[in-house]
This record gives sequence, structure tokens and C-alpha cells, in this order.
Amino acid sequence: MWNVLQSVGSVVTMLDDIEDIAGEHERSLTAVAEQMRHEFPDLNVEADAAKSMSVPAVLVEASRHADLLVMGGRRSPGSIGRTLGRATHSLVHHAECPVLLLPRNDTEHRGES
Repeated sequence: MWNVLQSVGSVVTMLDDIEDIAGEHERSLTAVAEQMRHEFPDLNVEADAAKSMSVPAVLVEASRHADLLVMGGRRSPGSIGRTLGRATHSLVHHAECPVLLLPRNDTEHRGES
């Protein structure tokens, strides 16, 4: 049995670093957007970081102002068939623009093939 009170100390410490963690994610997003702009100069690439309790809600809202949303996903090396996470599933069913799904294996994500 898991006792939530056993983790209170580590969770509080993580909350102290939340702004640093968010900043690192924003810097990563900006770097990916810059790389995309460099590789595809005719493509309009916008990077927009949003704070929310619901990733699917943010993505569906973004779809209202987009011509196309591209979603990447990770798949465990042993998985069979198509797998959609909660955010991707919500976006596929509720987006107001076309959605392009780009699956990739976790090994590809880490640079291993």
C-alpha cells in the first residue's frame, strides 16, 4: 500500500524547481522551432508554450487557430499496433484542423536504431 504522506517531502522539493523546469521546456521548444525554421524556410513554424492542467485542452484550443497540427509520440519498442496517449486521442477526436500523427519508437527518440 502506498502512503501519500511518504512522498510529501519530495513533491514539495519538486514544486520549488517548477519554474526552472518550465523554463527548460520552453528553451527546448524554442530550439526545436528554430531547427524546423532552418530546415524548412517556407514553413511557418510557431512555438507557443502554455501553462495548463490539461494538455489535451490546450492542444484542442490551439487547433482553432492552426491549419495543421503535427503530433509526435513515443512507442515502447515491444508494442504492437497503434497506441494513442490521452492527449493525442483527444486531439484526433476534437481538433478543429487536420492532425498529422508521427509515431516513433523510444529507441529512435534516444538515437538508437
